[in-house]
Parts: sequence; structure tokens; C-alpha cells
Amino acid sequence: MARFLTDMIGRMAAHIASEIRKRDACTRLDAATWQTRMARRNKRRRPPEAGALIPAIPPRGPPPLAGGAEAPLDFSDR
Repeated sequence: MARFLTDMIGRMAAHIASEIRKRDACTRLDAATWQTRMARRNKRRRPPEAGALIPAIPPRGPPPLAGGAEAPLDFSDR
């Protein structure tokens, strides 16, 4: 009985190992495919205007905010 169980466990372990090898063979990538995927993944995506040399703040200073005249600042208590 013990020999039967030992053989059964051995066969089950061999079957599981072969299934794992089959699965790994299907998912394993060759070096060229791996390099291509990593190159695509690590590529910096930049908008087309990113290469233009434009200062962040215009030389005359920032443009004024849109709107009318300044609001009067009156802090007196009424």
C-alpha cells in the first residue's frame, strides 16, 4: 500500500512539473521580443511642442490677469 501511494505521488508530481514546463514554454519570450517590449514601455512620450525652446515667463513679465479695474480695499468696520 505504501509503495502504491509513493508511486502515485511521484506520478502526480511529475505530471504537475510537466504542466508547469508547458505553461512556462508558452509564456517565455525570446530576447528580441523582450527588448522590443521593454523599449516600447520605457519610451518617453513627449508632446510635439516639448522640443521648442520657449521661455516659461515672457521677458516683459507675466501678462496681467483678465478682468476689470482693481476692487477697492476697504477694511473699515461699518
